[in-house]
Amino acid sequence: MSETLESVIREWVVKDYFTPNIKAEVILDTLLSKYIHELVEGTTLVAKEMSIPRGDLFGSIGTKIDYVLAGDKVYLIELKTTDSSDNDEQAGKYLEECQSQEKSFGDKIGRQLLSILNKKAVFNLKLGGHEHWTNETLRTAFDLILKKYGVKSQDGHCAEQAMALIREKRWTQSKKYRSRKYLYTLGKLVDYPEKLWDKQMEVIYLTPNGRRTHEGIEPRSLKKFVADLPNRHPNDELAQLLADIIAAIYLPEKAGK
Repeated sequence: MSETLESVIREWVVKDYFTPNIKAEVILDTLLSKYIHELVEGTTLVAKEMSIPRGDLFGSIGTKIDYVLAGDKVYLIELKTTDSSDNDEQAGKYLEECQSQEKSFGDKIGRQLLSILNKKAVFNLKLGGHEHWTNETLRTAFDLILKKYGVKSQDGHCAEQAMALIREKRWTQSKKYRSRKYLYTLGKLVDYPEKLWDKQMEVIYLTPNGRRTHEGIEPRSLKKFVADLPNRHPNDELAQLLADIIAAIYLPEKAGK
C-alpha cells in the first residue's frame, strides 16, 4: 500500500495516542475544529481555549474550555479522549457553575477574559469596575489594546488584526507575554455578529462513549459524532481521515475498512 499524507498523519496520531505523556488529544482537538459546530445544530464556533474562572476567582488563568459555540445559547464543549474524570473533578465543578441559570456568558466567561486582559501585567486597560462590563466592553477593550500599538481596529476583521499584532510583537514566543494571546480570543468574540454577553450557557462533554462523567453536564459520544462525519461530508478527505483515526484508536476491528 503506497504511503500518502493521510496515511502518515493517521499512523502518527494513533501511535501518539498510545505513547505515555503524549497528548494526541491536542491534535484531535485541532482536526475536529472544522466540524465541531455540527455537534449542536444552528451554532457557530466562536472561540477555542477560553479560560474558565475558578469559582468566584476571576483573572487567574487555569482551566480552559476546548470549544465555545454560539447559537440560541453559548455551548461550552469539553473534549475528552478518555472516559476518566479523575483529573478534572474540580474543573467539572467550575463548568457546572457556568451553566447555572443565574449566570450568563458575560457573567462568567466574558468577565474572566476581560479580567485577564485588564491585568497590569497583561494590557493594563483600566476598564473600571467589572459590575459595569457589558458586551460593548469587549469592543472597548479591543479598541484600547490596538490603540496602544498604533493600530485602528476594523469591523469584521478583529481576529485577523489580533493575529497580525500578536505575530508582529512575537507574543507567541515569549513566556512573559503569552497571556496577550488572549487578544485573538477577544477579537473572535468582537467579530461575532450577535451579542454574547447575556446568553445562557450549556456545557457538553464530548467523550469516547458519551459516558456521563459529571452529574450536571450532558455527555455526547465522540465515536458516534466522528463516525458520521464521512456520511455528512462524503467528499471531504479530512472527515474521512478523522473517522479512520478514531476507528483505529477506539475500534481496532474496524481499522483500515
